Formats: sequence, structure tokens, C-alpha cells
Amino acid sequence: MRLLPRVLTGALSSRLASRFTAGFVAASCGFAFTSPILAPSARAQTPETLQIEVGTTPRQAYQGLGASFRGYNVIPEAKRLELADLVVRDLGMRYNRVWISDLDTRTVDQAVNSFVSTVINTGQLTAFANRGITHTIVTPARGPHVPPDINAYSDMIAEILFRLRRDHNVNIYATTFTNEPAVGNAAPKWTALQIRQGMTRLRERLDARPETASIHLLGPETDNSNKEMRDVLNLLRGDPIWQRLHGVSSHSYSNGGNDWTTPVLDDKPWWQTESSELGNEQLGDDVRGVKNASRFLNDMNHLITHWFYFIGFQQSPTGDPDRGAKLIAWNPNTNENLIFLKYHYLKRLTETFEPGAVFRRTTNPNRVRNQPASMQWKDPEKPATNAAVARNQDGSWAIGITNNTGLPAYSNDTFRATQHYNTRINIPELANAGNITFNVWRTSKANVKEALGTVTMVDGVINLSGIHVLNPRDLITLRSGPVGSKSHSKDPIADAHVRGGTHETTNQHAIEPTVLVVKGTTNASFVRHALLKFDVGGLQNIAGAGLNLVVSHLETGVSPSNPVTITAHVCNNDDWVEAMVNFKTDRPIGASIGSFQVTHVGQSITLPVTNAVRAEAAKDGRLTIILRDTANKNLQVAFHSKETANQNARPILVVTRP
Repeated sequence: MRLLPRVLTGALSSRLASRFTAGFVAASCGFAFTSPILAPSARAQTPETLQIEVGTTPRQAYQGLGASFRGYNVIPEAKRLELADLVVRDLGMRYNRVWISDLDTRTVDQAVNSFVSTVINTGQLTAFANRGITHTIVTPARGPHVPPDINAYSDMIAEILFRLRRDHNVNIYATTFTNEPAVGNAAPKWTALQIRQGMTRLRERLDARPETASIHLLGPETDNSNKEMRDVLNLLRGDPIWQRLHGVSSHSYSNGGNDWTTPVLDDKPWWQTESSELGNEQLGDDVRGVKNASRFLNDMNHLITHWFYFIGFQQSPTGDPDRGAKLIAWNPNTNENLIFLKYHYLKRLTETFEPGAVFRRTTNPNRVRNQPASMQWKDPEKPATNAAVARNQDGSWAIGITNNTGLPAYSNDTFRATQHYNTRINIPELANAGNITFNVWRTSKANVKEALGTVTMVDGVINLSGIHVLNPRDLITLRSGPVGSKSHSKDPIADAHVRGGTHETTNQHAIEPTVLVVKGTTNASFVRHALLKFDVGGLQNIAGAGLNLVVSHLETGVSPSNPVTITAHVCNNDDWVEAMVNFKTDRPIGASIGSFQVTHVGQSITLPVTNAVRAEAAKDGRLTIILRDTANKNLQVAFHSKETANQNARPILVVTRP
């Protein structure tokens, strides 16, 4: 939640070291503090034991990092390109969040002209694309309160996006509806019903024009993952707009990703589109460094798929009361480039967890300092520790742990008393993988990337103590080399079949959840298509992929001498929801990606889908495959779904890394 006024624009540079006035000097590993510091490791306190238990079920795939970049146009070109190198290129950012602000006072023409002058004409989009940005996300903003005419506000957003697409060829991937709506039961706050009304209207207006129909919609973009967000999501889930909502979006300040959101996501990606610390940050601030690292780890441990820092870089004049909102800043008064310590914490995390990393549920069963086992970042008392564990797409395992004890209270946030920890990490998936070597690093005020050698995992367990002790304000990261087979399987995150004609509005999954039925016929009421949705984030560079299916049952007449040919297509809409999808759901059918013949019950089928996986991984990280009988054979075939009791017959996507 933003508690301080925002100041205009910010930035930073990459020639860095000689410009720092707070005691930073260049070092082989980055930047180190040269002032005398009492290192946290110089402690008299006896470490407690922190237990980290890692679940065995793969969860969400991390899609990558993003940020806003405000005031790009006021930074000298040479400086802003240096900043782009540091933040966009060196952090591997994929998402650029751009603002269309002041919609409560601007006209459409004024909003478009402002965007053109500050974003397009400055070369921001080109510079960022050259450094790795692949997606532009638009955030319309008019202040926290409901507009006088919600429909007119939605129409205004749609018109602005249309003009940016038509007149300026801006490739907009997604838009939100508003920024941090104040949610309540009476004006001037938004009610959940009003947010639903506005999002529905915006989606309709975007769909009405081919230039904007492909722009995804995110929401509700609340300032925290809190009760207000939950109220809105619970209303949206019962409405048709839910199937047109590409992803859930929220911000992370006092409350980050949490346990209660899990059952209401319905496999939708969760975009955390803003997170930062506030206040007048100084160089070497390890409090903000570890708090931001903890938010990232918390959010990865609670199903966040996309993670954005609030402002990647911006100008920040001397006396700026809100430098905490900027990851890096350029001071126009002194021409200094200011790299805050939190940048190095985040950089270490991006070097540990790569896009495509698949996270596991991580808990603290012995609940140190009486913290929740989930280590959830929430009001008012923050957890003593945060942790996240994932398997990267190259087969390596990645671990991050922070120690939040002893931090000073800030606003509503309180912290547990200072404590050092020896850490025991148990990953049952690796119990039979033999001894595994992990490289270990510490990020702290004393050293932004301190190599701590290696530790050996034995029977799936790592013990960290001695030089590997987790001190207050530390970020400890571990990464192994590739472990196990080059091939791994992914379960569908949703599967269902739909039926036409008189059944076109019926959700067949509720009736027949254990099968995926396909039938082609000229009688519309008997036509059936099957759909499977997979999370393919980070799989752009795979060696191969195949869809494995097992035939459940067949209509009489199907045989080796009379097979049914099933054609697979990519669906160009991944927003459908398993519990709501029906034949009328918007599911535009793309090009065929292959076909196969069905001949007998129990038949195992592998359909090569490598190119489709790579292509969709580069887009939104979701792949929907539609199965159809385009020859209208008039014979029904059914495949086992992910709900079938026979685990060996469930559909899977088998992926092989290089």
C-alpha cells in the first residue's frame, strides 16, 4: 500500500562505482561496502534450527520479472540506456508496465499524445525490446475512486488502446482496468459489482475491434492481496467475465501472496504487478534489501507467476522522500547513479530462479518464532523467515531463504526478535537422487554476492550451519547442477470437453469429469471437442515435447480397420475455466499441429507438439490444445482425463530439455 506521495521519475547507471558517495567500491563480485561493519556473523547468539520442508507436487511455473519505468523521457539518453542495461538486460526482465495516467482529467487525445511523447518518441519500447522485454502491459489510472460513469471510463480505455494499436503499432499484450481501486461498500469507493461492470464493459469494447481483441485483461489490481481482493474475486468467479479474464493481478505491500487465494485462482496466472518499499532509502539499506527479497520468495511460494518491482528506474532528486519505490535511481542534482542494495538482492534471486522454474510448496513445520508454517507475508507481524524452492528448466534445483528477524517496525509492519538460524532443508523428490552438490551464496550489507563454497545434499537433505548460518537480513541462495533425467512430465492445469447443439451452454466437465470426449458429426447436438491446457512457461528452448493420451472407451464401430482420425489444434484463448467452459465459450481454433488415429481401448498415443510448446511459451506461457474429428466420422472416442482414477492413464505433456 502506498503511504507516501510519489515523486516524478527516476533512474540509474552502469558505470557506477566511482560515483557512489556511500562507501561503495567496485569488486569482482559486484559492489561491497568499505566502511567498517560489524558483520552479522560476528554473533554471540546461539543459532536456532530452521526446518524447511518441500512438497513433492510441482506448482506454478515462474514466467519472469517486470517493472514500471516512469519519467523515462526526462533522463538523458546516455544515462537511461545505461539504466536499461542494468535493470532490463542484467535482471532478465520480460515485462514493461506502462502507465496511462490521469484519466480523471485527460481526454482520449491528451492521453494518447502523452503516451506517444513520453514512451514511443523517446525510444523506450525499442530500447527495452533490444534488451529482452517481450511484453508490454498497460495500466490505466485515474485515482482510487469510482468514476462518475463507469461505462464511459471503460470506453475511454478501449479507445486509447485502439488508437495506440492502429495509429502507432504499439504491441500491447495485456491491460488492467484501473490501478489500486479503493474497494468498499459505498461511493467514492468501488464496489465489487462496479469493478465487474467496468471489466465486463472493457472486455466487450476490446472484443468489438480486431485491433484490440487480442489484448488480454488482468484484474482486479488491488493494492494488496487482502479481503477486498477476495471479495472481488469471489464475485468475478461466478460471472461470464471470469472466462475472459486472462489473469488475476494484485500488488504486494503489507500483504503478499497468501494461502486463501489458491482455491479461487482456477488455474489462472497470478500477476503481482507492483511491489516495493517506501520512504527515503539510502545506499546500503539492507532492511529494504531483505524485505524485498522476502516478498519475492513469499510470492513464489504462494503461486505468483509474474513478479514486478514497482519502478525499475526513475529520476530521484536530492531529498526525494520516496526513493524506496525505485529499484535504481538517477539523481539529476548530482548526476549520480544510485544502485540501492535491494537491486543486488533481486539480482541474486534472478540468477537463482530462472523463468520457467517450477516451484514446490515450501513450509516451516517447526514454526520458528511461532511464525505461520506457510511463512506468509501479511499484516501486521511479518514472518521470521521466507523460503522458496523450485526446479529450473535446465534440471537444476534452486533455493532461496531470508531472515527477517530484528528489522525495525515500519508503518503497520512489525518483526520478530533477532535470531540466527542453522537450516535443515528436506526435498523428498531428491531422496533417491544420490549426493547432490549445491553452490551457496550469501547476499548482505557486507557483500552483495559472497560465495560460500558448496554443500552436499544427502538423501534429499541439506544442512546449513557454520559459515552457512542464516543471519538477520541475509539472503542465502543455493543452486545445483542439472539433476535427474532430461525428460519430465507436466500434468494439465485444466482439461474438459464441450458439446454443441442443445448442450452448448452446459459445462460437460461437471457431468463427465473423468473423460475427454471427441466426436465429429453433422448433428450439432452430438459434436464434442476436448480441451487440455498446460503451463509451458519457460519452455522456449526445449529439445522436444509430446502429448501423451490413453483411450478410455470407444463407440461401437471403431477398430483398427475403421479408425477415427483426431486432429489437434492450438486454441488461441487460454482464459477458459474448467468448471465453466462450454461449447459457446470463446475458443478460437488455430492451425492444426498434428493428427493421430484411434483404433482400440487402452491405446497409448504420443502426439509431437514441440513447436506449439515453444511458440506458446514465448507468448503467455499457456498452451491449450483442442482435439476434434474434422472428418465427421460420427463415432465417439474418449480419452482419460486428469481426474481419472488410473494415474498411469492421465494425460501428460512430456518435455525433454537439450
